Amino acid sequence: MHNEAGPILIEGESGTGKEVTSQLLHAQQSHAPFVVINVAGVPENLFESEFFGHVKGAFTGAEQNKMGLAEAAHGGDLFLDEIEALALPLQAKLCAS
Repeated sequence: MHNEAGPILIEGESGTGKEVTSQLLHAQQSHAPFVVINVAGVPENLFESEFFGHVKGAFTGAEQNKMGLAEAAHGGDLFLDEIEALALPLQAKLCAS
């Protein structure tokens, strides 16, 4: 049986267990990947490369293909911690993907 819930927003103050809650939700489909990223630690100029990946030669310094976090979590869950730290235009790109 495959049960896909779609995006889930877990809100709360720092230290209230949002990541633990997401891990418990994920445990219901433990065969799939669970990828965690602290969005506050991703520089704006690397956002698209981190989330969507890139191919070798796509820009200066892209010396090899890189799988993005969205692809790494395919079929599983991608937990975005500190998403409020991400610039609004970049948050919009996540919603559109």
